[in-house]
Amino acid sequence: MRIVSVCPSNSEILFAIGAGDRVIAVDKWTDYPPKAARLPRVGSELDVDIDIVKDLRPDLVVASLSVPGMEKTVRALRDGGLRTIVLDPHSIEDIYEDIVRVGEAVECEENALGLVRGMEREIAASRELSAGCREARIYVEWWPRPAITPGRNSWTEAMISAAGGRNIFTDIAAPSRPVEYGEVVKRDPEIILLCWAGIHKRSIDSSSLSSREGWAGINAVRSKRIHVVDEGWYGRPGPRIVLGVRQMAELIAALDE
Repeated sequence: MRIVSVCPSNSEILFAIGAGDRVIAVDKWTDYPPKAARLPRVGSELDVDIDIVKDLRPDLVVASLSVPGMEKTVRALRDGGLRTIVLDPHSIEDIYEDIVRVGEAVECEENALGLVRGMEREIAASRELSAGCREARIYVEWWPRPAITPGRNSWTEAMISAAGGRNIFTDIAAPSRPVEYGEVVKRDPEIILLCWAGIHKRSIDSSSLSSREGWAGINAVRSKRIHVVDEGWYGRPGPRIVLGVRQMAELIAALDE
């Protein structure tokens, strides 16, 4: 089977279930695992070159709707007559189901089920780290201007809950949306996680947050609990979310130290 992945999280799933040797091309942003990062590219997830994909003659294209705007890519793939499966997770359970679904499609179902069981165990173990701790108020920022944060219809919300925290924007009935800086001040998070989409950790200056109007008084800013985190652990609905859950559980547990 010849497989093309057009989203980084899909690439990670395929390699994690043992189908990496059948992946012949990936999107521009796939950078993990290292073997996947060395494969030919078919364009960004929002601007896939359909002609290149067709020329590769894949048996399967694994697409996603996890990034706003990918609907256009999915339509183009299907209009091009390419066999495509589309993942659209909004919870941890959805991620599990997608892993199994991909496993079935590429004849790696047992590996997929094993991966899911392992993820379940790791998340349960992480929850033990913060067991007995108070529910911490957590703010996750996907983008700085305007500030974009996950709402309750997101796997990130589910990760926060699994770690023992509470998303301060759980009242947003959407996967994500822009918010005013003043809204964050009012909700006074105890932990801030910066995970700017497409921006490497080393390029994010967490110290700049204190200059935002009113932010110097936020609990997390005063306590220096602003953390620049790995996008691969939070922004990609795949196997590495377990690392994000563990990191958050450790940060929550540290609040009571």
